[in-house]
Amino acid sequence: MNPPQTEELTLWMFNASNKYFGIMRHVYARDEADAHEQAKDWIARYQHLPYLEVKAYPSGFCVHTRFLPGKVLVPVKDKESRV
Repeated sequence: MNPPQTEELTLWMFNASNKYFGIMRHVYARDEADAHEQAKDWIARYQHLPYLEVKAYPSGFCVHTRFLPGKVLVPVKDKESRV
């Protein structure tokens, strides 16, 4: 029996904001295109905000007292079955 195949995903942060309000969303993705695909509903929800930043954080990201790892290793899945 072969061990399950894995792939390394990178942390991507989306930041939508205006002068008074900002909201962030993170995803783990293969690349920027995959990150955008995973966050497309979130992006559509906040498209009225004039500023959208998308940035990879391969070394991780600290949010208040929580640290999000920059890379995760996950089992390989078909694109259709990814959440």
